[in-house]
Amino acid sequence: MTKTSSTSPMGDSLLEGLIEPAPAAAPAKAARPRRSFKLPEPLRDRRVQAGIAAALLAAGSIGGYFALRAVPQPDYAAAPMDDVLDYTLLTDDFNALPVDKRLDLIAALLKRLQSMSSEDSVAMAMFASMIDSDKMREQLMKNASLIAIDKWDQYARDYQSVPDGDRGAYLDKAFLEFAKLGETLTGQPVNKTDDELLKDGRDQAKRDKDRLLSGEGPTGGQMARMAGMLRNGMGKNSNPQQQMRGQQLMRDMTRHLRGN
Repeated sequence: MTKTSSTSPMGDSLLEGLIEPAPAAAPAKAARPRRSFKLPEPLRDRRVQAGIAAALLAAGSIGGYFALRAVPQPDYAAAPMDDVLDYTLLTDDFNALPVDKRLDLIAALLKRLQSMSSEDSVAMAMFASMIDSDKMREQLMKNASLIAIDKWDQYARDYQSVPDGDRGAYLDKAFLEFAKLGETLTGQPVNKTDDELLKDGRDQAKRDKDRLLSGEGPTGGQMARMAGMLRNGMGKNSNPQQQMRGQQLMRDMTRHLRGN
């Protein structure tokens, strides 16, 4: 008896039709030939290459110079007012000048302000409107206070080499010059003779001494607040050596004015 083979309706395998045959491998791409980069003929000359390198080096040096160079001092009589104010009040380049040079520039600025043009007035108003950040205010206070600090330190340094017999005359001279410093910084004349200024200083020193002896002087809390203002205000812009010299000069000047 001959067996009749039966054929499954799904074919010879139950997985037939469920597993797709693997795709034929794609033919390998032909390797792309590497191109060697060649400089254009005019740039192959070593002398040209050296010239280009020198130009790049010079360009880098010039860029570094303009990035790091000091801000140039403007012409206080003719430069735009905002440039003058910015240099004077908001840059450390102004602070790097000798203190007497700074005082000369302040005097030149005040002279210009006294005959200010309408253009200068507008520039000054715009400059003032920009000073609204803590950083700019701090720089402005620093530049203003450093003039007084550096001028006082100039007297204090010179005072250290003055012979004992000449110190009284030197203290009078330093007192008078510092008293007149306000005239330079504000543009307001003192309108007093040297003798009158010295008398005012001696009278004030005597009043202060009498108040301390009578117990009417500042309280401990007031002295602490005053010390804090000096330390955190003008004091923070001076170094320890300046503070030490300045305190010695102030002590001796106070004693001198009191007649001690």
